[in-house]
This record gives sequence, C-alpha cells and structure tokens, in this order.
Amino acid sequence: MSDATRGVQRNGFRLDPATLVRAGFAYHRDGKLDAAAGCCETALVQAPDHAEALHLLGLLRVAGGRAEDGIALLRRAAAAAPGLAAVWYNLGAALRGQHHDDEAIACLRRATALNPGYAEAHLALGATLQAAGRSDEAIDCYRQVLACKPQDAARLNALGMVFGDAGQLHDAAECFRRAVALEPGLADTHSNLGTALQRLGRPEQAAENFRRALALRPDDATAHFRLGSALGDQNRLDEAIDCYRAALALRPDDAQTHYNIGHALGGLNRLDEAQASYGRALELDPQLAKVHWNLALARLLAGDFANGWRDYEWRWRAGIQPLHRDAAARPRWTGDEPLAGRSILLHAEQGFGDTIQFVRYAGPLAARGATVLLEVQAALKPLLAGMPGVGGVFAQGEALPAFDFHLPLLSLPLAFGTTLETIPTGVPYLAAPGERVAAWRARLGADGRRRIGIAWSGSRQHRNDFRRSMPLAALAPVLAAAGCRFYVVQPDRSEADAAAMAGLPGLVDLGLEKSDFADTAAILANLDLVITVDTAVAHLAGAMARPVWIMLPFAPDWRWLLGRDDSPWYPTATLFRQDRPGDWGGVVDRVSAALSR
Repeated sequence: MSDATRGVQRNGFRLDPATLVRAGFAYHRDGKLDAAAGCCETALVQAPDHAEALHLLGLLRVAGGRAEDGIALLRRAAAAAPGLAAVWYNLGAALRGQHHDDEAIACLRRATALNPGYAEAHLALGATLQAAGRSDEAIDCYRQVLACKPQDAARLNALGMVFGDAGQLHDAAECFRRAVALEPGLADTHSNLGTALQRLGRPEQAAENFRRALALRPDDATAHFRLGSALGDQNRLDEAIDCYRAALALRPDDAQTHYNIGHALGGLNRLDEAQASYGRALELDPQLAKVHWNLALARLLAGDFANGWRDYEWRWRAGIQPLHRDAAARPRWTGDEPLAGRSILLHAEQGFGDTIQFVRYAGPLAARGATVLLEVQAALKPLLAGMPGVGGVFAQGEALPAFDFHLPLLSLPLAFGTTLETIPTGVPYLAAPGERVAAWRARLGADGRRRIGIAWSGSRQHRNDFRRSMPLAALAPVLAAAGCRFYVVQPDRSEADAAAMAGLPGLVDLGLEKSDFADTAAILANLDLVITVDTAVAHLAGAMARPVWIMLPFAPDWRWLLGRDDSPWYPTATLFRQDRPGDWGGVVDRVSAALSR
C-alpha cells in the first residue's frame, strides 16, 4: 500500500476508486503530485478502465516529462469515457506538445463538439491550426473563444494580440474593449486597443486610448510614441512632435522615434530639421531603409536632386517596390553604358502618375540610339503605344522580347544625372489617339461654355491620400463659376462623393469607371482647363501640355517642390498650395478667384 493510499484510508476500510480519484485531485490541487499519482495507480488496480483515474494520471505523466506514457493513459481515458470533453482537450494538448498536430486537431475538435462553450479547447484548437498554417480555420476558432464570453482580462488581451497579428482588427479591438471593461486599470490593454483602432483608420479614438494608457502609466515611452503616431494621422503634427519628444526623453536612443519626428517635421515643411532627425536615426541604425527613403523624399522636395536621386534608390530595400522579374537576368543601365544599337526595357514601378511623369525619358534614350521598350500598367498601354521614340509597349505580366538593359522608370533621373535645370521639359510628349479625340469631341458637344475637367481625389490605397485628396463638396464654390461646364475626369469616387454629385447638376459624370487612360487623354484634349488634386490626371494633363491647375496639400509630394506656383516638370501647370495643413478652403477660394478672372 502506498503512503498516499494509506493517507486516505479510514478505519482500516479499503477505499473505492471514486474516492481515491477525488483524493488524487485534491492532492493535485495542493501540488502533491506523487501522492496524486499514487491514488490514481491504486484506483486503477481496482478498476483498470476508470476514466477519471486514467485522465488524471495521464496529465501527471505528461507534466512530469513522460509524455508518451501520459498520452497512452489519456487515450485509454478517452476510450473509456468518449463523452468527456476535458479528456479530449487534454489528449489534444498533449499530442500537440509532441508535434502530432493532425491527431491533436481531431481530438480538440471532438472536445469542442462535445462542449461548444469550452473556450480553452477552442483556443487550443485555434493555436494548433495556426501552427499548421491553416490560418482561416484558426481565426474561426478564436472567434468561438470570443463567443464564449470569457471573463478573464489577461486572456482577452492575449486573444486580441492574436487577432491583431492575423490582421483581424475588428475582432482584436473587441477583445481589448472587453478586457478594459473588466479591468480598466490595464495600461497595456488600453494601448493595444489604441493600436487596433489606429490600424482600423480611427486615429481620434486611438488617441483617446493612448491617453488613458498614459494616465495610468505616464512614463510609458511606447504609449507616448503611439499617441504621436495617432495625432500625426490626424495632421496634428506639432502635437505629434511633442509626444515623440516625450518618448525620446524616456528612450533617447530610439531610432524609430527620431525617424517619426523627422517624418512629422517633413509634414510641416521644416525640411532642414527633418533631415537632421533622419540623420540622427541613421547614426543609431544605419541600415534603416525607410529612413534613407524618407531622407531622399525630403532632399528631393528641397530641390537637392544630386543627393535625393541617390538616396531614392533605397526604395528597393525599404520594400516600397518589389524588384522587377528580370532584374537579375539582364544588366541594369547606369547611364554610362553605350546604347547605340541596343535595347533597353523601362518598367513601371509605382503609380500611374509616376509612369506618366517619367516616360518622358524615352525620347532622350531613343536619341542615344536605343530601342526603347516599355512595360507599364495595362490601363496605360493604349495611350503609350503611339509614343514617339518607343519601340514597343507591353502590359505588366505580358511576355517580353529580349533586351540588353533594363531600368525602373524612377531610376532614370539618377542615370541621367538630372538637375532642376536639366529636366526634360519638352511637352507634349503624350497625345491621345486621334479617333478617340474625335469621338469624345462629338460626345461632349459645344454650347459656348468653357469645358473644365475636375478631379478631387486619387486612389484611396495611396499612402498619403488622406492629405492629397479632398471631398467633392469642398469644391462647390469652384463648380458655381458662371460660363463653365464641369466634367468628372476621375474614375473613382466614394459613396459621399456620389451623393454630393447628385446635388451638383452642373457637374457631368462621364462614367470613366471602366475606361483606360487613352479615353481620359481624349477627354482632356477636348477641354479648356483641368482642375485637379495631385493624382494621375495632373500628370496626364501636364504631359499633354494641357492647361492644368493642381491643388496641393501643405506638404506636397516631392515632385512639386516648395515655394513656387509653377512646375519644372510641366510648363503648362499652375500650382495652388495649402497655406496650412488641411486647409482646402483657402485653395478653393484662390482657384475660384482665378477662374472668375
């Protein structure tokens, strides 16, 4: 008789298996694991198929490092009592610990089927599926955990982190909300909720939660940093810089914080200070590619092309663009290699506007004797097919002919050593197909009014779209100009814009949702003026030498430079700039005044 068994004897009578197992669980709760095992072993002598004895002894063996023995006992327990969800759960967990993932998944599914409210089993099943690369199924399991309404703030916070890592931000935010409702004093959870909300595009709500985190823990450098980021997303850049500086006071050698200060200073056009902050970040971590990339943008915006083009090449290491599929197969043209009698592939790498802006270099390359091939976005192919100096145009993904050299379009200024004085400014270098121009001329008609194209927003996927685009309603004063007829020359519009268009009967929707750029160019060829924000339409009008007024945010894209109302890239462009961040009203007033003149 074991010491453990002797300890639960009463008056010399032999104890039944059920009593022994209850004693075993009591010993287990008290941390007396050997005594617990002794009770189970004695019970199994009397009843070899006693499910609870097998279950507890199996758990003890697994915990004690005898995993295979424990799994064998748990299998016997499951066979003896197939309706006990806890047995299947623990068997699944033990199998997962031994990397038997498929069998573990089957056992955990059995546990959740027997007890749909078993949060631990759903959680373990989700983790096992995720480890097996079955992410979608794992997310469904985690949602089942949430449906079980756990009341443990720490578990909810951990589950929120899992959802956040998987990109399921609504679920993540719900977990963090429940956690802070249960325990409002958890600074980390408030901060996590703020992060989820910011990633959901709700920077105001995010900032509220970061402030709650800081109220609980004022010396939290990460919360100061995140609050600065949320304020930056609201264009509250001075406040953002204050938050970043508070983070630096606590963590002075954090390269990311120096970088963010530089980014915010750049948004205020304080370019010298921005470059100094980027420089400090690079002193701390010279390989931060995104810092080099943003330093390039600041230098280009300041007109420092010599250094800017060189730093701009960091975009490849910063993950801004993937390398071309043939980048390793053929040599890259550096600007030094002779091109006479040779072919060069120029390939698009960023947005439509970037392609339109930099195909201007095709002519100078052809003048050096090169056969110039273009690989561009499919929507641009019909427009560029007739471009002078181009030997062939291919949509991205199409089969390409052999070529001697290649170069991304936005690396051409570096290869040419372009300065402000040597930008190829010969316009027009693009023209719409003649038959499309004629077709749109007939469709637009003529009624004596000036015909003006309007574009107020660009692609919502653009990283800076919230600054460069405006709501259509903001343009109402311009659209009220007498003697003008306005045409929508952008393909995309939000639901709010569609509603605003219904209240602007003088605005003609040309239905360009499924058109390519050859159609857009044909429309522009028939207009007297284009008024647009910084989007592909601005580049297209400029490349066609059409009169174009470009409305710019306070901190514009680098190509528009600072402090000038003209563009060295597009001689027919006039620039209207915000006087302060977010102030479209002042821009619209000046455009309206110019239009009335």
